Amino acid sequence: MCEDVVRRGMLHEIFEASADASPDAVVVICGREETTYGEPEAQANRMARHLRRCGVRRGARVGLLLPRSAGAYAALLGILKAGAAYVHTTGFLEWDLVEIDDDVALNEDCILQTHLFEDRVLKAARLRIGDGCELGACSVVLYDSEMEDGSRLDALSLLMKGERLPSGTAWVGSPASRHQARDNGSGLGRESPIAGVGGPLLQGDARKVG
Repeated sequence: MCEDVVRRGMLHEIFEASADASPDAVVVICGREETTYGEPEAQANRMARHLRRCGVRRGARVGLLLPRSAGAYAALLGILKAGAAYVHTTGFLEWDLVEIDDDVALNEDCILQTHLFEDRVLKAARLRIGDGCELGACSVVLYDSEMEDGSRLDALSLLMKGERLPSGTAWVGSPASRHQARDNGSGLGRESPIAGVGGPLLQGDARKVG
């Protein structure tokens, strides 16, 4: 029965079938918090009943403005269970997981990735880019990692999850490793300095994948 639903069901039906089959299995990991299938399924059912009591009918659109969390996914499922469609009120819900300090250079097409599916489980965590850091073109920084002040990631390099780049060091490769010869060197070319997490990030052609 569960396999039949997965093959032809809608998102909330697929999730419900998985929750019925394995309610205690972990479905979301966000930082140190783990959430099982049963928890968001119960929350989604309560949300769906509440929305119907509020007059939400099949085909309605419901706005969703929440930081990325297990609760946000439960709300999304609840909207679908009520027969409605959810509408993101912003395209950058993951910014609450990203900390970018001052005078950071993000070069063309670098990616800050705050979450990833691993073994059918969504895992998410914060990442931090310290003061004066540089990310080369097409470099990738995965979640739960940190670039300390003045550290640099070379072009086409991948910073793996959980990594910490010490202050003033340079890293290169996929996965990235320390490049001793470039520590405290001349840098990667500061084409796109930004201050904080505002609009200038997009002007530097950097992007964050959600």
